Amino acid sequence: SILEQDISVESGMVWRGEVRKKAKDGSIYWVDQTIVPFINDEGVIYQYLTIRIDITEKKNSELRTRESEENFREIIQSSNDLIQNLNTDGTFDFVNASWLKTMGFTEEELSKMKIFDIISEDHLNECMGTFKRVLEGEIIDNVKTTFITKSNKKVILEGSAVPKIK
Repeated sequence: SILEQDISVESGMVWRGEVRKKAKDGSIYWVDQTIVPFINDEGVIYQYLTIRIDITEKKNSELRTRESEENFREIIQSSNDLIQNLNTDGTFDFVNASWLKTMGFTEEELSKMKIFDIISEDHLNECMGTFKRVLEGEIIDNVKTTFITKSNKKVILEGSAVPKIK
């Protein structure tokens, strides 16, 4: 922030940050800015060196990525399909609104569960094998299983299991 910049520089410290600027034509641009104060023998600042690097394209790219992610999340959340993302230990990383509504669990309850806690016992061994294959990098289409809801009802599911490499 500008206040942080002023406090740092006035106290003799180097300040670095990303700054949004407005050009004479009214357009917005971004700079990665470093301000270095020069201090004389009496401890008084007598000069500043400012280095600016234009990072407008980087910031615009970040904005486009953020907007794309928001659109993607909106599509996933509004889908009627049950969509989930799991961590390598079987804990839930993400589930969409339809998943929560159908299964009846809260996000807090899910934070203490693993996928294997909701799979019907007659599908558990097969699902554990599928999970292992996905962890090894295999994409598996036509996965069929049965989940058990919070109210103990069976939900028969068919879908795909896709590894996500980080």
